[in-house]
Amino acid sequence: MKNKYETAFYNSYISIHQRNIERFISSYVKTNDDALDLIQNTLESAWKNMHQLKDQERAKSWLFSIAYHEIIKYYRKKKVEFSLFVDIPDDNDIENIEDKSNDFVELFNKKEDYRRLHSAIKKLDEKNKHLICLRYVEELSIKEIAEILEMNYNSTRVYVSRAKQVLKEVYLSIE
Repeated sequence: MKNKYETAFYNSYISIHQRNIERFISSYVKTNDDALDLIQNTLESAWKNMHQLKDQERAKSWLFSIAYHEIIKYYRKKKVEFSLFVDIPDDNDIENIEDKSNDFVELFNKKEDYRRLHSAIKKLDEKNKHLICLRYVEELSIKEIAEILEMNYNSTRVYVSRAKQVLKEVYLSIE
């Protein structure tokens, strides 16, 4: 049985990062049932292995790493190619972007930029899509991404930079 401190620590970090973990896992699987199973497996694994987390500052990347490994196990078990499903909003979601400026032209441009960006993300290869989503959708640091993907920090920094450059080129090529 875990002590009260460990239970409180776990509950506080889960409550802080649970939505991010859910979104992260959901971006990798097609069905809601599979996503729920992976979320449960991730949280259960985190609970069982909480003693391995030595630095509380690394809790977020630690949880994402557990989730990432659960996703890999899922794809190996299914014998399906590992793939990222970017949750691209439909036109209704884009139409609901809040208008805080009361300027129609600015709002229209914001919605068009949003559509164009998501269209560009869809066109990226899986590796670049994955890196862009971890960095800019999940808002993870380069260090956290490196830990999750079990890569060297400098290599990760280069790969993210290249992915960002490819995204920029694709974005600019869309009319």
